[in-house]
Amino acid sequence: MLSLLLLWRQVRFQRSGPRLAAGASPAWVGLWRGRLWLPRDFRRRFTPQERLLIRAHERAHAQRGDNLWTLLATGLWLLHWFNPLAWWALRRLRADQELAADAQVLRQHPQALAGYLRTLAKAEAGAPPALAVSPFAPHPLIERIRWMK
Repeated sequence: MLSLLLLWRQVRFQRSGPRLAAGASPAWVGLWRGRLWLPRDFRRRFTPQERLLIRAHERAHAQRGDNLWTLLATGLWLLHWFNPLAWWALRRLRADQELAADAQVLRQHPQALAGYLRTLAKAEAGAPPALAVSPFAPHPLIERIRWMK
């Protein structure tokens, strides 16, 4: 049942693109022939430098094959949906993918740390908050900023 819900959400998401709603975060979508999906307000909301950093971040996801790894991990999670460790592991995998993409961007643009942090905050500002496993869990953006500092 959970797999059908995820499949329905994915199909609905795929039909909405490739332009995302204004205020959404950019996303790399697809496995083999992936594409960068951008929010409708991308050019207006982000400066040229911020757009460059966002594209570098999403390109890092593509180069690392993060969508394929997420798909495989989601399949395992669906098999073990009853196990709290599976929920935690999927959440950690996705957080680690973001941190690895951030690290790659900062290796390519070491002078852009302050601008990159502002760009992340702008990109996340319109996104709905992620469901926390615990009410004491920090927002994923806070974890990323702590790591980069």
